[in-house]
Amino acid sequence: MSVFSNLGLPPSPKFEAPFPAWSHRDIQLVEQAIVSAWQHLLQSSAAKSVLNSGTEVEISVQLIETLERILNAGHIKGFTGRRFSPPIRGQELQDVTGKQLEKRPDLTFQLITSQPYTQHNALFFECKRISPKRLVADYVDEGLIKFCDQRYAWGMQHAGMLAYVQNIAPPPQAKSELEKHWAKHPSSPTVPLCEVTLDTSGSISVAITQHKRCLPLPNGNVSGAITLRHLWLIA
Repeated sequence: MSVFSNLGLPPSPKFEAPFPAWSHRDIQLVEQAIVSAWQHLLQSSAAKSVLNSGTEVEISVQLIETLERILNAGHIKGFTGRRFSPPIRGQELQDVTGKQLEKRPDLTFQLITSQPYTQHNALFFECKRISPKRLVADYVDEGLIKFCDQRYAWGMQHAGMLAYVQNIAPPPQAKSELEKHWAKHPSSPTVPLCEVTLDTSGSISVAITQHKRCLPLPNGNVSGAITLRHLWLIA
């Protein structure tokens, strides 16, 4: 008889999406690690060339490899392997309807201790370039909207947008540029529920927007609004 023959499946845990929000500290630790990784890349002439002219994928590869080194080295207090899993690039997940099975948020961070244990309980980032040829409209209409229509992060109360700002001087600021965009497109489904604010409580200034979501979750719960944190990285 197989040693596994009497092992039954454990009862399925109750699916409690939307999941509890991460602590402000944990979110800021991830953002601090991202900025630190970016600064390390800027110190390398080869890496800086990619930041200035590379595609989103090429830049994200460089960024996540550097984030892994920071996580392993423990350079940032609190951002360690005892609390965070290695970041994931392009993880395949289903959307809120369960019909689209290959949605790929650009960067995913997970807390080792977060429950319930599910791939949907994470801090997700969508990354977009902003350059003379890639405008804020692309950032919003091809990136941010994926959180509003619940392709991404449908079980979470928060997520992040990363901008790779290339070859623009002076570099644009997230808050003012997003405000100008929505002033020109007041009927867009991405328009935030309230004004754009800034989180300056840490060492990094991050723009904050809150957006409506309409589709029910797989368990029938209401998803509620999602808060997006906008971190713009200057090449």
